[in-house]
Amino acid sequence: MSVYTRERLFLTDSSMLRTTMPTCSRELLDAALDGLAEAHMLTDDDDLAFALAHRCALRVAAAVIAASTTVGLHAASTATATKTASASFTTARRRRSRPQNAWVLLVRHSPQLREWADFFSANAPRRAAAEAGTAHVTSRMAQDMSREVLRFMADAVAVITAMTAGSIARAG
Repeated sequence: MSVYTRERLFLTDSSMLRTTMPTCSRELLDAALDGLAEAHMLTDDDDLAFALAHRCALRVAAAVIAASTTVGLHAASTATATKTASASFTTARRRRSRPQNAWVLLVRHSPQLREWADFFSANAPRRAAAEAGTAHVTSRMAQDMSREVLRFMADAVAVITAMTAGSIARAG
């Protein structure tokens, strides 16, 4: 279980990350880590472990999207007049009114994570089948999914750090 520690992913070890990462992103990443730890403990239900790990990837994607939105709104409100920020928020609200695939949104907010989005999007039908109990997920498949989510999380943390560092530099 030590592979799932926050320090290993630099989520609590780095003081810069603690101060710059949006709270909502940090909470989503924490929830993803907790879910991965739970999936790791599910040695008797590979379908559930696979599905849980995949859902953790969705939380990681949400953390990136949340950071992008938070950084974007912060930059808009500090760089332009309140009227422009309000118009931007209204546009964002209109875009949110239609449900969209998390992987499509991830690519829109962070194109550098496209390969991850493609990978997890391709595995979504298997996750749905695993949740329905109709998939035949092996232990190896569940472990591989957990490992890939950890790798995705490390890349996502790097992206979020770069987003927030850029936002701080522009604001300063």
